[in-house]
Amino acid sequence: MNAQNKPRSFQVNSAEGRAYWGMGILWIVLATAEDTDGQYSCIEELLPQGPAAPPHIHEAADETFYIHRRRSDLLCRRPAD
Repeated sequence: MNAQNKPRSFQVNSAEGRAYWGMGILWIVLATAEDTDGQYSCIEELLPQGPAAPPHIHEAADETFYIHRRRSDLLCRRPAD
């Protein structure tokens, strides 16, 4: 690892992140791909109870969930080879 690709830490809380409403969800951007040299993005979502996103696939990205309160039902499948 050299100085150019050395990981750097940063901290953003919900009050500092850029926030916007869309599809009945409050989205708070905590880290963008630009902030992390394209490694990941981190978005906090405050969702209403009930159905949310329909089944979908991210062809160019992985998706990780951290459920803070309540519960969530997720449908996970690997794409067919």
